[in-house]
Amino acid sequence: MIDFLWGIVVFIARAINFALDVAIGYDRMKRLAGQMTGADRIVAVPDDPKAKVEAQGRG
Repeated sequence: MIDFLWGIVVFIARAINFALDVAIGYDRMKRLAGQMTGADRIVAVPDDPKAKVEAQGRG
C-alpha cells in the first residue's frame, strides 16, 4: 500500500517538474529570441496595414 502511495507522489512530482521544465524552456527561448532579433516576441508579426480611404465628397 505504501509503495502505491509513493508511486502517486513520485508521479505528481515528475509531472510538476515536467511542467516547470516546459515553462523554463519557453522563457529561455523567448529571451534568446529577444537577444537575437531585438523583438519582445518569439515571432515578430507586423501590424496590419491600414486601408487608405479616399476623401468623401470628391466625384
